[in-house]
Amino acid sequence: MDELENKVISSQPESNPAVISPANNLSKPSNKKSWFGIAILLIAVIGTLWLVSNNHKKTTPSTTLAKSTTAIINITSTGFIPSDINVPTNTLVTWTNKDIKPHEVSADPYPKDDSIPNFNNNVVLQPNETYSFKFENKGLYKYHDQLNPFKFNGIVRVK
Repeated sequence: MDELENKVISSQPESNPAVISPANNLSKPSNKKSWFGIAILLIAVIGTLWLVSNNHKKTTPSTTLAKSTTAIINITSTGFIPSDINVPTNTLVTWTNKDIKPHEVSADPYPKDDSIPNFNNNVVLQPNETYSFKFENKGLYKYHDQLNPFKFNGIVRVK
């Protein structure tokens, strides 16, 4: 009897739930569905990369434009900050009095004050007041504080 039981037990195939039999084709994904899913994923990745790269390109020119058309110089108790700047043509330079004392921005040479055409040297800036001038031509422009001409000096280099 033992031999018969051994034969019966050994003649039955082992059942493995992880193995998919060819007869049970329900859980096997179709080849078309797999390729479709991969294509959708690829389109999503490419679309995201395109949006990110185009968004970066749109913001760069406006930032550069804003930086290249204006410049700010602060007047403090120690002088002009910065005292020497490089700007492109058509830049509007604004001096702001951050000191508690008045200051008067004037073109060199002192006391003639005439090296920069149309540069207004008659404006005395009280604390927190500003004076602006647009530099339209290339060149080296020196200026000073009319009220303290030997201590407060500056240069605007227009390229």
